[in-house]
Amino acid sequence: MKFRGWLFPGILAANAYQERIRGKSGISRLLYNSYLFCHSSEPQQKSRSNFGEVLRFFITHKIGCRIFLLFMLSGSVQSCTFLSDFLPQKTGYDRHRVMVQTLNLFNQRSATDHSDLLFMKGNWLFRRQRINEIDGWFRQIYPPDLLIFQEVMKRQGSLYESDRHLLGSGALSGYKWQTVNLTEYEDTGEQETMAVATSLAAAADSEEGPKPLFWNIAPDSYLVAFQVLLEKQPFMVVNIDLKDGPAAQGSYYHSVRDRIREALRIFGLCSERMIIAGYFGGSENQDDYQDMLSALSLRDTAIGFCWQEADCYTEDSSGNPLFLKVQGDVRPKRNIRILVHQMTHVYTAGRNFDRAVPWLAGSEMETTPFVPPAPYAGWQASIRLPLCADTPIF
Repeated sequence: MKFRGWLFPGILAANAYQERIRGKSGISRLLYNSYLFCHSSEPQQKSRSNFGEVLRFFITHKIGCRIFLLFMLSGSVQSCTFLSDFLPQKTGYDRHRVMVQTLNLFNQRSATDHSDLLFMKGNWLFRRQRINEIDGWFRQIYPPDLLIFQEVMKRQGSLYESDRHLLGSGALSGYKWQTVNLTEYEDTGEQETMAVATSLAAAADSEEGPKPLFWNIAPDSYLVAFQVLLEKQPFMVVNIDLKDGPAAQGSYYHSVRDRIREALRIFGLCSERMIIAGYFGGSENQDDYQDMLSALSLRDTAIGFCWQEADCYTEDSSGNPLFLKVQGDVRPKRNIRILVHQMTHVYTAGRNFDRAVPWLAGSEMETTPFVPPAPYAGWQASIRLPLCADTPIF
């Protein structure tokens, strides 16, 4: 009996979990199984018992067994809570969490015409130092499962002057990349791409998905949709780089909404299986942006994680001299975002890649020797994606 008492919490937890999958009340089953356990010497009665008898039993039975049953109930509920992180959920979620990281690698081409920025354009000595600092950051954080990069650069005709090569031969050597070419710059002989990279550990059993979809939303503003397979579960990653400007103040996001719907249709995916990340121009309060969130049932992963607004700024001229040089002295913003479906579980989220690092002497950033490696901070979120509503749960 003593061994049986130790084993009982696990049996209750398993039973409750099984009943939860079947759509029944886990607590009522726990009470009922506890009742049967205390009446194990009466096998004929078990099949005839109902929940009313269980309640009467708890009210009238001797105090010792009631305390025992309440202890078992408490332990079983805790067991269910612990096990629920590893077992399939009734609500229909992926088995594992996904750590998502988005980061703009900065193409070193400024929208302004400041003469002191000319040294950056096509300067791969400066770029390699920046990418090496980003690589060093990746070595210090928990490896993301999914990386979403904007402004990924490559010098044409060079095997080694490439962001993908520099990062792929360093901290991101164990990642599978998908890239889409956006534009070529004749003045510097460079090519700009957008990229998604998945860790080989997460993508070990994955197959090759369909080709990415590309749209030019506005001048210098792009949307690329990738289908990604992790553990043979497909979902869509929308990589966005939507610059500020006149287009961002109009019906910018109505077009984005329509392109996302089109991509879901082409990939044959439901809206629950979607991650949208990158740079979102304009204001998060403008009507067309809010309309897009509502129409696609999206939520910002920052919700609930920014106790102070300043803690989540991804663009801040006061704390980032490189951003000040590129964009000027503008109001701090949080335009680097990760959006997910409203049903998605978001466990953690926050800004990163905002730490200042020393710069190479002679890089013309010597007057401000400690600068973050990019004008914009990155954003990271740990999430668990829901399955489509019609996906069977095993």
